[in-house]
Amino acid sequence: MNPVRSKNLQNSAGSLPANPTSSGTKKGLNFDLKKLLLKLRKLWQKLAMHLAFIVTATILLIYLFVVWQIRVLATAEPSPDAESEALLSTRIPKIDKEAISQIQSLEQSSPQVRSLFNDARNNPFHE
Repeated sequence: MNPVRSKNLQNSAGSLPANPTSSGTKKGLNFDLKKLLLKLRKLWQKLAMHLAFIVTATILLIYLFVVWQIRVLATAEPSPDAESEALLSTRIPKIDKEAISQIQSLEQSSPQVRSLFNDARNNPFHE
């Protein structure tokens, strides 16, 4: 054991000294800002030489991730529950038979309506 430290411990009845840096138990945190800035500048110079490669590699990695996500989403299959729910919620429209017969009788009785139906059959996208 360190004789200086044991002497301090005996004097203070077993407690640590008031100044912990004087006993050597803790090191002081000394930051030299100039040295830190110098190291950061050197690091930046090394990175700046390879900046184009780093940016290109980052963009390619992002592009690769997006393509992978698109592939995952494109090949995803719905669960059987979601599929059955979609089939149940889809309704096929049903036309009343009376309405069909009424439209047909109207078409046969009026020449104007007949020409309207014929035009609609020939060119369904004309308004």
